[in-house]
Amino acid sequence: METERPLLGTRLREERRRLGLTQAALAAVAGISTATQVGYEGGATDPGASYLLKIAEAGVDVCWVLTGQRVDWRGFDIGMLIEIVQAVDEWAATRNKMTTAEQREHLVRVIYEHCSRDGVLSPSFVESALKVAG
Repeated sequence: METERPLLGTRLREERRRLGLTQAALAAVAGISTATQVGYEGGATDPGASYLLKIAEAGVDVCWVLTGQRVDWRGFDIGMLIEIVQAVDEWAATRNKMTTAEQREHLVRVIYEHCSRDGVLSPSFVESALKVAG
């Protein structure tokens, strides 16, 4: 059975290929090394928010890469999604126990769905959701 991290990497690779880009080309767009791109696609490390924002501008469906769900981009707030990813990543980094990619994906999805209904990122809701998550 495939672990959570490679799922993100696999989806990232599929998106890159869908756009007809090589690893080197997507790395150049994102301002990273090809080795780092290879690591992201292989599941060795998770990409950060600035990388995700840059590849989104190149046409990568970042929501699908992160959550496995395709999104109707009309009305979608990529900036809000990136801020939520950053908050969840910071939360995961400060935990004393392991946080899986699946747990992070779930949190990002729940927080985005809630905040996007109101059209505004609510720091208090983000904080509350992360406290409930543990």
